[in-house]
Amino acid sequence: MKPIIIFFLLCSRILAQPIFQEAPEKWSKPEKIASIQAFSIDGNEKPSVSWDGKTIYYMAACSWGDFYSTTLTDTGWSFPKRMPGQIHPPISWATGKLIMSPNNKMLLFTAGLTGQIGISFWNDSLKDWDSSYPLRDNGIGTGGYWGVSSFLNDTTVIISKDSQGRITYYNKETKTFSRPEYFPSERGQTFSQFGQWISPDTKKEYQGEYWSGLENNDLYVAYMDSSGLNYRYPYKLNICFIADSLYLIGKYKGRREEYPFLTPDGKTMYFTANYDSGGNYLTIYKSRMIIDENGDSVLTNIQDDLGLRQPKDINLLPAYPNPFNSQTTLKYTINSPTKVELKIYNILGKEVKRLIEEEKDIGEYKTEFNAEGLPSGVYLAMLKTKYGFMSTKLILIK
Repeated sequence: MKPIIIFFLLCSRILAQPIFQEAPEKWSKPEKIASIQAFSIDGNEKPSVSWDGKTIYYMAACSWGDFYSTTLTDTGWSFPKRMPGQIHPPISWATGKLIMSPNNKMLLFTAGLTGQIGISFWNDSLKDWDSSYPLRDNGIGTGGYWGVSSFLNDTTVIISKDSQGRITYYNKETKTFSRPEYFPSERGQTFSQFGQWISPDTKKEYQGEYWSGLENNDLYVAYMDSSGLNYRYPYKLNICFIADSLYLIGKYKGRREEYPFLTPDGKTMYFTANYDSGGNYLTIYKSRMIIDENGDSVLTNIQDDLGLRQPKDINLLPAYPNPFNSQTTLKYTINSPTKVELKIYNILGKEVKRLIEEEKDIGEYKTEFNAEGLPSGVYLAMLKTKYGFMSTKLILIK
């Protein structure tokens, strides 16, 4: 009887695991911010980035809650320095994320074990940060666990209470924040406990999440629906698949991706991961967007970033005809033997047709895509091999 019970419990757990579609947008191979790793092997968490993308702020776990920053120079990222001023006391155990306003005049941070939000302002006369204090405006920081997410602009901030999103507005005249309201809807969107970032136009929510029954923390993205009130069910970013193919270490297979934070244009993402250790030690990585959610390439004038070069062993040519009415031809070349997958996705990232999934030798190939039964719209043809992936946008007009 016991083996039967165990079997059904295992089956129920497998069936209960959520199945996430891969996001239509694609990201490059993660690149480690080496200067931060060299500074501390004890783990660094929860990065945030200046609006110009040239400064990373983070909390160094090994230094009892001190915040540090590193700046992008002509020779790479600078050696990290402790944030100046008195931004730490009297908020003890500032073990959370720090976010900086676009004008670099205000910073907010999650105060960790206290469940509060700390705030500090830049003092122009002293060229330093004033002492921090608990943010208590209109109930912020009282009751429950509070955290910070991202600035949408200088006066609009996304925060959270008990992992549910709130939006608040800063009044420059009274120097106070408004009473937090549910974000993005009256029901209150439940945010991730492993970090979230909201795009300035609020159309995207990136999150780091551990889903029950799954072993790893992965990165996800959710898109705002047409009502403008809720984010749709999240898609898993391809970064986790890239990581698994490169690192197979320890329990987490060298993963545990958390706390995504993007530059305002949404094209560069910083996050923490344990690719090196396979355990609990984290460091900060960077990834660049290759293809956006509409299937358009965003790699313009980017040549030197690690992992962004076009794969040399495969080439996917533009479809012809395109736009097309019902059928189009896809051509591709293979320069080394490999398994090839060629699939078609709709604009929401859902796979609608699988054209090829087989081993291919060196050569030039073509295949027909018959869109019979599919509605007019934009689609994405994705060619994937062990060397990487390429895509091309298709426009179906009926």
